[in-house]
Amino acid sequence: MEKNKHTAEKGSYLPNVESSTLEGSFSLTEKIASCRLILEDSPLAIIIVQGETHRVSYVNLAFCRLSGKNKEDLVGRPLAEAFPESLSRDSLTLLDQVYHTGEAAFLINRAHIHPQRGTIYWTYTVWPIRNAQGDPEGLIIQINDTTEQVLAHEHAEQITSEIREINERLLITSVREQTARTELELAQKRLTFLTEASTQLVTSLDYENSLEKLAHLPVPYLCDFCLIDIITEDQVLHRSAIAHVNPSKLPLLQELQKSYVPHLGKEHPIVNVLRTGRSEIYPEITDELLATKYALDAKHLSILQKLEIKSSMHIPLRARGRTLGVITFVSADSGRHYDLTDLALAEDFTQRAAIIIDNARLLHEVQEVNRRKDEFLAMLAHELRNPLAPILNSLEIIRLRQIDDPILKRSLDILERQAQYIVRLLDDLSDVSRITQGKIQLNKEPLDLATIVVGAVETSRPLIEARKHELLISLPKEPLKLEADPVRLRQILINLLNNAAKYTPPGGRIWLMGTREENEVVIRIRDTGMGIPPEMLSRIFDLFIQVDQSLDRTQGGLGIGLTLVRSLVEMHGGKVSAHSPGPGQGSEFVIRLPALHHPESQTQNLEPVNSESETIRSKRILVVDDNMDASKSLGELLELWGYEVQIVHDGLMALQVGLAYQPEIVILDIGLPGKDGYEVARQLRQQINLPDLVLIALTGYGQEEDKRQSREAGFDYHFTKPVDLAALHKLLTGLSKPKS
Repeated sequence: MEKNKHTAEKGSYLPNVESSTLEGSFSLTEKIASCRLILEDSPLAIIIVQGETHRVSYVNLAFCRLSGKNKEDLVGRPLAEAFPESLSRDSLTLLDQVYHTGEAAFLINRAHIHPQRGTIYWTYTVWPIRNAQGDPEGLIIQINDTTEQVLAHEHAEQITSEIREINERLLITSVREQTARTELELAQKRLTFLTEASTQLVTSLDYENSLEKLAHLPVPYLCDFCLIDIITEDQVLHRSAIAHVNPSKLPLLQELQKSYVPHLGKEHPIVNVLRTGRSEIYPEITDELLATKYALDAKHLSILQKLEIKSSMHIPLRARGRTLGVITFVSADSGRHYDLTDLALAEDFTQRAAIIIDNARLLHEVQEVNRRKDEFLAMLAHELRNPLAPILNSLEIIRLRQIDDPILKRSLDILERQAQYIVRLLDDLSDVSRITQGKIQLNKEPLDLATIVVGAVETSRPLIEARKHELLISLPKEPLKLEADPVRLRQILINLLNNAAKYTPPGGRIWLMGTREENEVVIRIRDTGMGIPPEMLSRIFDLFIQVDQSLDRTQGGLGIGLTLVRSLVEMHGGKVSAHSPGPGQGSEFVIRLPALHHPESQTQNLEPVNSESETIRSKRILVVDDNMDASKSLGELLELWGYEVQIVHDGLMALQVGLAYQPEIVILDIGLPGKDGYEVARQLRQQINLPDLVLIALTGYGQEEDKRQSREAGFDYHFTKPVDLAALHKLLTGLSKPKS
């Protein structure tokens, strides 16, 4: 349907009204009045205008409804003024044309702005009105709302256009359908390859294993054989991994790996990629190209020719802004010639692989650093324990000599406290190392919390009393039963009590409280000390974190005690939390451990490493230690305890003296010159004809692996230097009792 089109028609007429009614001697007003009844009820929208200005003389109700205007707003006003939003210049021109020519006309699908409906479309039919003399008097305008027809036509045209476009696309699709399907299948295969490759690489965090996987993954999908060259720390290329689709040709690659890795100072495609950081592709490898760009010598060229290389790509392995090496993809037996699509896939694969490989490399480096750290800590602990042993032995000897000087006694107390403090630091260091390696195993048993509290308080009391604190202990009358490792639970409480004592100004107060809350045993240790800032509460259990960050480090420590507490509590299936109102307002640590539902009484004694050991009466002791001070001080202490002692300083002497002396107990160091303690223990078991011989390992090595080796070598007990003299005395006293 066309818009803005008008058509002239001869004559003038008004439907259902005779022409004589509107023509003749009557005035226009009389004519309108005579037809009002007909016009007013007509469903057709009618408007009558008069004169050359087209002033509105009459509008019917149908027009008012259609236009959304009132009669009062229209009658008496020129049509252009009454409808400024609808009548354009060409509309007025048409009205003038009908008025002067006397020929009816149409104005089809004219846009009009309706106050409520917005843009609508009207079709105007215009007839002239003449007087008896044939002169023009006015115009009758009938308006039909054709909005729906216009919109329907536009919609139909839009649908027709869309159908046309769809047909065109279908035609194009039908032409390209096979190509598109092929490309889609290829894209799906590539995506599957990349996804599976990434998944397989992620499953291995071992660096060397990851490189091996990386070399094999693109074979045969992307290449016939693959080489991976990695830059080492000393800036040398190392061919770390190779893979070939044909096992019979793998020896050729192994020869390349062994003897023909490019040197970074020479021209080679791999070296170029490392230097520029950009990939290189060779779609066609000719003999000339092999000879000029790849081969390092004649033998190398011969190997390359036997590999039947057709095409190659060299992609840099880059991660975190660093080039790790180069992956070389080679097409050989398959006859494939690489293009830019293959290069894009190879780069995508390599980019994914580089991140995973770098992660594995970083993990490998961290593990290596941790291994060296653990070795260093073990050696440090061993070296520090050796001098501590004679120091503590000598202190005990001095005590047993009954010295009456009070100043000297106080000095001995200070020396012993400080030596024991060093021992605790060494123990904590060893424990942290073992926990991070997952080497600590709990020996759980049913126990009463009260027995653990007594032991912990006994250990911490010297520090608490030295700082003049008041210790208040609150436990319920009924036993608080739980299943735990008594040694580790006592260690947890000692660490927290010592912390409370250290970080509370002298003369403070410490509370130790135990309760049962539903299915948990809850232990609270509270103090009136320096408190914890709010920002430190979430970090207080982290390794090497201390509340006291001042330069003087008044309280000392390594910041590992609370880390041990959290690790040991969690190993017991419990939780620990720290609370404090703020600096200077004290702190509270709360431990929650699973309560024992069916407690069984069980007494814990000192555990031998070999359960087959029997109680015997023992008097003769052989001490074997290459540390002169340690062996001599221990020997003197044992003599003061009433034992007969022989001392030797190496493994060979231990075997010779042992055969002659026939000791009942051997206290044996592990790290001996010549023969180590493990070998000496095994030979003593074989050579000394004493079925009740007791072997005690006394060493600076206290890891679980060391204890395992002690058991296998035949030791009955394992003590870590410096030995807990009270525990050693208790053991020897028990061994000295007659058999029951």
